[in-house]
Amino acid sequence: MLVDHDQTDKYKDEYDVLVRRFSPILAKTADVKHSLGMAISRFEPGETVREHINKPHVEEMFIVLDGEVEVIIEEDKKILRSGDASFAEVGQRHRFSNVGTGTARLLSIWWRVKAETTD
Repeated sequence: MLVDHDQTDKYKDEYDVLVRRFSPILAKTADVKHSLGMAISRFEPGETVREHINKPHVEEMFIVLDGEVEVIIEEDKKILRSGDASFAEVGQRHRFSNVGTGTARLLSIWWRVKAETTD
């Protein structure tokens, strides 16, 4: 059994917030490590995960673990709370802001999708 305990020193500054990537534990698994990634972003009230676009052929799902998060995907804005999820398709700009009064935690799961081919 692989166990990866949540510790403060595992969070690094990325996208203007603290991010804990699960690459080290995924690297101990099979080939899934090449097509799947996961991270938890932890950010305080008023902090924002800066806008970005994923690498080509990558989709991403976001699940709010704690707090109240404004999710902006392209021009669409929604407030999500604990247990709520959203999804960014390939090429969509996205960012997140903690609009609550406490620390927010957001789980991101991303994966590669098959590139479209033309006939």
